[in-house]
Amino acid sequence: MNLYAYAGNNPIGFSDPFGLCPPEDTNVGDCDATTTLGGAWIALDGTGAVGKKVIQGVVDKGMAVTAGAVNNDACGSKHACYDRGTNSMTLNEADPAGAMAVSIAHEFHHSTQSPARTAGQYGRNELAAWDAAEPVYGALGNNYRAQAESVYGNAFKVLGTPDGRAASVRHWTTLAKDKWDLPF
Repeated sequence: MNLYAYAGNNPIGFSDPFGLCPPEDTNVGDCDATTTLGGAWIALDGTGAVGKKVIQGVVDKGMAVTAGAVNNDACGSKHACYDRGTNSMTLNEADPAGAMAVSIAHEFHHSTQSPARTAGQYGRNELAAWDAAEPVYGALGNNYRAQAESVYGNAFKVLGTPDGRAASVRHWTTLAKDKWDLPF
C-alpha cells in the first residue's frame, strides 16, 4: 500500500513533501526539478503568460494533478486524463516533462468545457483542447519541445491544416462512439 498522500499517493512520480508545487500554489520555484512532474510545471511556467494562465487556472480550480498510470479505457488517452467528477488530472508517469506540460494545458482546457453530450461534441471538445494546448507547445524551450514531440509527434502540424482538423474530429468522434465506454 502506498500512503504518501503528500505526493498524490505517488512519491516516485510526484515528490512534493512540503506541498509547495502547483497545484498547491503558483510558485514553480518550489517544484522539485528532478521529478518529471516538477519539470512539467517548470516547463509550463517557462512558456510565459500562456503557461502562467494555465498554472493559475489549475490552482484556482483546486485541481489535483498527479503522475501515474493512465487508464486508456476510462478516458481514451494513454497520456493524460481529466476526471470532472473528482476535479483531477492524471498524467502518464512515463511521459517526459515537456509532454506533461502540454498535457496539463490540454486537460486544464477540458475542465473549462461543458461536458460532451454526444460523440460529435466529444470530438469538437478534443479539438478545442488541442487548440488551447498549442500555444504552450509553441512556447516551450527547445529541450522541452523535443520531449513533447517525442510523445505527440506532428500532432500540431496535422491540426494546423483544415483537412487534418476535420479528420481528427472524425477520429475522436468515432473512438467516442465505437471504442470507449463513454456515456453517449
